[in-house]
Amino acid sequence: MRGQYVSLEVDGKILKSALSGGSRFDAFDGATDDVIACLNAVGYLFQQADTSRAMIRGGSRGGTVALLTGIRDQRFKRVAPVAFNSDFIGLTAQLYNDPTYKAQFLDGLINGHITIAATRQRLIASSPFYFCKRLTKAQLHAAQNDRITPASQAELPFNEMKKQGVGDRVTLFIYPGRDHNNIATGNTELESRINAFLASCSYYALTLIPVLILA
Repeated sequence: MRGQYVSLEVDGKILKSALSGGSRFDAFDGATDDVIACLNAVGYLFQQADTSRAMIRGGSRGGTVALLTGIRDQRFKRVAPVAFNSDFIGLTAQLYNDPTYKAQFLDGLINGHITIAATRQRLIASSPFYFCKRLTKAQLHAAQNDRITPASQAELPFNEMKKQGVGDRVTLFIYPGRDHNNIATGNTELESRINAFLASCSYYALTLIPVLILA
């Protein structure tokens, strides 16, 4: 991912890749561009891959990026985000003192490096809610007790898609008693739903279909 490296320990020795270009704080809008570039690379390197029927699953930040990817690139036929945010304008307005939101969206404005208009554009570009009418088939998963990515953030695009007349493309599951840390832990119901949802796109048994999983 942008501004990060891959670290691997082998026989007690830490091996690190080169630091990737870009800023690690460009974790939504920019990361979506990177996912689409990844699919392009898969199609170039593996001719047997059917990149016209890709699928994507993501959790937390990765869930938001998965949604943005499904909105921007129609090659992604199934999108399964788990515990995600969808409207950073509303969230940042409420949580402007939170270090994460400041680092992601507000520091440039506070330090005078970017304008209010540019900050607003970045917030919107990172928020799938504002573009959800363009979303392909999606299965949304949220935890009832999640304070980091509240279930209301999943309800926003779900309700908006119904309002826009494309509600047949989306389903929403909210898991009672679960929170951000344990929504997927031992949750066989969630796993079976996502597996069945992704499998519904696999109508050629011998075709390699790219499935991207984001964290």
